[in-house]
Amino acid sequence: MIRLKVRAPYSGEKVKDCKLVRWHREDGAAVEVGALIATLETRKAVNEIEAADAGVLRHLVKEGDTVAIGACFAMIENDGLREEGDALHLTMEISRDDLAAIDARRGELSRDEYALRCVRERLEQDASASSSHSDEA
Repeated sequence: MIRLKVRAPYSGEKVKDCKLVRWHREDGAAVEVGALIATLETRKAVNEIEAADAGVLRHLVKEGDTVAIGACFAMIENDGLREEGDALHLTMEISRDDLAAIDARRGELSRDEYALRCVRERLEQDASASSSHSDEA
């Protein structure tokens, strides 16, 4: 089971928290990518939050609660794998530090292209190690 954290978005330097004004989907509801799930409000802005992935929405706070900027206020749970035609999509939780490291290494590649390259390299390493072990037997 993969749990994608839904965090309160950054709204400006001096904004420290926001209020969850409304849930647009019930706790436990199935959501699709792009579905409106919540409305957050700060002194400066109203943010409508959409699902970044498909899955089951889990509320972590109630309507009217205050949420710190960057804090997780919901989760989207799914199995992490979706097949669309010949493509296989993997969803994973990555820390901000790891994401910064990825961005520093990926050069001109998109994050998706870089992740795919890393997976391919790892598969090649595993296949190479596997074949050398079978040659020894």
